[in-house]
Amino acid sequence: MALREIRDEILQADLPLSEEASNMVFGRGNHDAPVFIVGEAPGEDEDREGEPFVGRSGDVLSDGLSQAGLEEGEDTYIANMVKYRPPNNRDPRVDEIQAHAPFLLEQIHAVHPAIIVSLGNTASEFFKGDDEVFSGITQERGETFSVDVHGVEHRVLPTFHPAATLYDASLKDTFIDDLNRVRELI
Repeated sequence: MALREIRDEILQADLPLSEEASNMVFGRGNHDAPVFIVGEAPGEDEDREGEPFVGRSGDVLSDGLSQAGLEEGEDTYIANMVKYRPPNNRDPRVDEIQAHAPFLLEQIHAVHPAIIVSLGNTASEFFKGDDEVFSGITQERGETFSVDVHGVEHRVLPTFHPAATLYDASLKDTFIDDLNRVRELI
């Protein structure tokens, strides 16, 4: 299924969070990107603009990608697990993630990246699935694992969410190191 068709399906679906949000935040980047970056949910800036990672976290992500030698928009496709902003920027609930997950998986299948980068605990835990214990982003970041998306194995590399580096600047070097590893893996 093409990304355009997936977008249309989301807009027609009766998804949790859609009534409270201003915009659906689908994704952006190269439709054939080797790197698929997955965040948790849109924030206020993303909800207003209708694109993922356009606020301060987006600036950190863009800077990190550049420092790692990855060209945003050429080497990357960026999306969130949940396509609508949760009220008051709260974490998405499990039922909301489950309702939105099939669309994210369709996006990944359509782009067919060499590697998926999961940003933060929620996205990383989602890809680990119910069969494996997720020990937290601090312990698991930088280590790849495999996930099956519609019968195709993909490597996932978890790392810190860019917002975490805004609250704890000591994480930024590690975040950049992880993105450098992504570049090496592709």
